[in-house]
Amino acid sequence: HFATDSAEISDFSMKRVKKFAKFLLEHKGSLVHITGHTDNRASDAYNMVLSKKRADAVRKALIDFGVSSSRLSTEGRGERDPVASNA
Repeated sequence: HFATDSAEISDFSMKRVKKFAKFLLEHKGSLVHITGHTDNRASDAYNMVLSKKRADAVRKALIDFGVSSSRLSTEGRGERDPVASNA
């Protein structure tokens, strides 16, 4: 979860990222593809960039917690493929 128009990981979410990093460090064979998303409040082009920044922020945090960068890939999906409605 991110604040509107932000790619900064909240303290609440960082705890989850840290827990996931611990899991990855215990399961060395795991490869992870991180997909960033946004809501639909900005233009498609803007949201694509923001969603990529969000995915990259999670990747960086995992690396900071010791996960090898070679195990992590990212993509931004913008407002595409939402898990919930924006209504």
